Amino acid sequence: MKPRQQGFTLIELAIVMLVLTILAAGLLVPLTTSIETRRIAETNNSMATIQDALIGYAMSHRTASGRPYLPCPDTNNDGMEEARDAAGYCPASRGGLPWITLGVKGDDAWGNRYTYAADLRFYSNNQSGFVSTP
Repeated sequence: MKPRQQGFTLIELAIVMLVLTILAAGLLVPLTTSIETRRIAETNNSMATIQDALIGYAMSHRTASGRPYLPCPDTNNDGMEEARDAAGYCPASRGGLPWITLGVKGDDAWGNRYTYAADLRFYSNNQSGFVSTP
């Protein structure tokens, strides 16, 4: 009489692997969707914070005539507002968000830096600025 072999056949192992793969795929799809939803919500919260920081900056920085103005864009990627020229104008109308100047997070939930742009008149600290209404 031959001794009986013990263990699983290749067919049995293949079926178990197939079932485990189906279960894992079923768990990963909702997890990926959940992560994406969380990132979107986190980025929306960051953008609301940035908006509040820009309004706060404008309300605390005024031209000689009393009009608020926005910070200059960051053009050298150091997170700081760029210096204005002698006439009080920013060197560029677009660039990176001056996130250090504003005290906010500088990138979104995917790691992309925020960009920032506005009309040059809103960056000026001479007589331009903009009129704020309550």
